[in-house]
Amino acid sequence: MNNNFTKKKLITLILILICFISNAQTQFELEQKTCNDYGLIDSELNKVYKRIISLHSVDSVFIKKLKYTQNNWIKLRDSDLSLYMLDDYNYGTVYRICKCQFLIELTKQRIEFLKKWSEGYSVDGWICGGTTKKIGQTDEEFKKQLKFDVEYERE
Repeated sequence: MNNNFTKKKLITLILILICFISNAQTQFELEQKTCNDYGLIDSELNKVYKRIISLHSVDSVFIKKLKYTQNNWIKLRDSDLSLYMLDDYNYGTVYRICKCQFLIELTKQRIEFLKKWSEGYSVDGWICGGTTKKIGQTDEEFKKQLKFDVEYERE
């Protein structure tokens, strides 16, 4: 059996199942909901990112590296999307739904990764905590320690 035909059947079946499960009555409504959900998740990512920038405001080296890694993540995300949804394959009318759903998944993973710096990841005495905030540490405590580290402990 033709592989493209099988893929189309699978995508169609998944779309039908999603329609039955969700409250959306039409494919257009489902697309709107999914892509709006992606917009909300992307906004959450931006909030986490801005919080990290604020927490590390005295550490220009960290901020430079964070911006660099975030730009690289965006490139990787886009590259992963092009692998997941090949350019030469016709996805038809479900393309935007599938694209937004995949972007939601990747963005949620990035948010969880970045929360190590905004909410805490390491514990006292754990040398492998790197530049992350300690669990339970207040923002003020973190900023005070970071300022000391930047001024006196880095060479």
